[in-house]
Amino acid sequence: MTSDTVLFLARQALETILWICGPALVAGLIVGVTISIFQVATSIQDPNLSTLPRIVVMTLVLFLTMPAILNTMIRYTVAIFESIPKFAR
Repeated sequence: MTSDTVLFLARQALETILWICGPALVAGLIVGVTISIFQVATSIQDPNLSTLPRIVVMTLVLFLTMPAILNTMIRYTVAIFESIPKFAR
């Protein structure tokens, strides 16, 4: 296996991870920034106010995007298994 092959596999793995985790992380970022602005404006400094909505929104986004996540994971896994003979040479 050459270094180009290893770099290709690493890049493909990182792209797949970003497609899987990206929507939940972006939603968590948006909710976190919104709640932080709200806390600064109202001077409420409750840690639960910043953590709980972020967890709820990220969990909801993960459940809503679960079919797309599973399809992405299946496509990646099938591509890796199909390329094993090519990489074994």
